[in-house]
Amino acid sequence: MLQPDRITSTTCPYCGVGCTLELHLKQDTIYKVTSPFDSPVNHGNLCVKGRFGYDFIYSPKRVTTPLIRKIPQRAGERTQAFDRSEWREVSWDEALDIIADRLVEIYRRDGSDAPLTIGCVVSTAADRSARV
Repeated sequence: MLQPDRITSTTCPYCGVGCTLELHLKQDTIYKVTSPFDSPVNHGNLCVKGRFGYDFIYSPKRVTTPLIRKIPQRAGERTQAFDRSEWREVSWDEALDIIADRLVEIYRRDGSDAPLTIGCVVSTAADRSARV
């Protein structure tokens, strides 16, 4: 049976539940995903996406930098933008500034109950070692 070089704990990227994942890595490649039974969120259980949906991190189409639409969208007039040419890469600082400005705009226009954010991030061992 294949033995991992290491096991990295992370959070599932697919929904807002926050299930605990353990990524089994061999030569910086994920080959299996499990979850610890003592996880307070999911008690070792995972949905099919959480258990088997890790191939996306190896896709050449994976977005790894922030993208902003080239043509800004207005509320009520939004369109789908599937073509990568409709987006431009920006720095993390610029993306965070844009997000902060929009949240302030929503807060000022609609009050303190209006802004809602949900986020979910997955990080692999390779991502973490690149930051060291």
